[in-house]
Amino acid sequence: MAAGLIERTSFGSGGYSIDVWVMRPRKSGKLPVVIYNHGSRMLADGRIDSSCSTLGFDTPIWSGVSAGHCAVIFPEGRGYGESTGPRLENCKSWRDVWSFLHGRAQDVVAGVAWLQSQSWADSSRILLCGCSHGGIVSFLAQANLTVSGTVMQAPAVGDQSQDVSHPELTRALHRLTAPVLLQHAHHDLHAPIEFSRSLHRSGSHTAKDIRLREYPFKPSLSSHDQFAWHNRDIWGPDFDMFVCETLGVNGHLVCDPL
Repeated sequence: MAAGLIERTSFGSGGYSIDVWVMRPRKSGKLPVVIYNHGSRMLADGRIDSSCSTLGFDTPIWSGVSAGHCAVIFPEGRGYGESTGPRLENCKSWRDVWSFLHGRAQDVVAGVAWLQSQSWADSSRILLCGCSHGGIVSFLAQANLTVSGTVMQAPAVGDQSQDVSHPELTRALHRLTAPVLLQHAHHDLHAPIEFSRSLHRSGSHTAKDIRLREYPFKPSLSSHDQFAWHNRDIWGPDFDMFVCETLGVNGHLVCDPL
């Protein structure tokens, strides 16, 4: 029998049904939880693939899960997968995009409330993470939660919205109580690295624990795509070290999908 299992369920948030995948060990007892928030799923032609799912029942169990170090949940953002609610592609302005991401962050908060009812989840040890839109969603959500840490990978809203003084980000930074790891690649044309550098400077000026790790340009792939899970050899060691530290996990490759 496999050491882990994948389940698909849902929870409620603001009148919407949020589709969520659960990857967890079969062992009994409460486990720390990593919440992974996906990005915008923008295709090369600019269209949004909202019907795509983050994983499937045949996705390999991450080694950190099969080893019993943690569980991972993957909420499908509102309007994505089988989640109900508004869709990103229907946003008409950057204000609409910010409102949409704020709604996704509220869904994460609802997800944490749902975790508190799960016998396998240690809701006192939760880490939020995500790439691009998922990084922004994670950062906005932590402002209304008590979490152990947050990882933001190539955070982005849109080319015209890379401004760390946006009220939503300012509020989230002000309410930050746990460490944040920023991971960003050089020459990212979709999500300029200066956004992460600016957020890092802003956090440092206010004595917040925000750490920045920068990664060199890889000519063979888009810098934004460096944070796809199959490229975790680039950023995985820093990610795993941060997860182990903030969740108090002994072991390595906590979130290795290979």
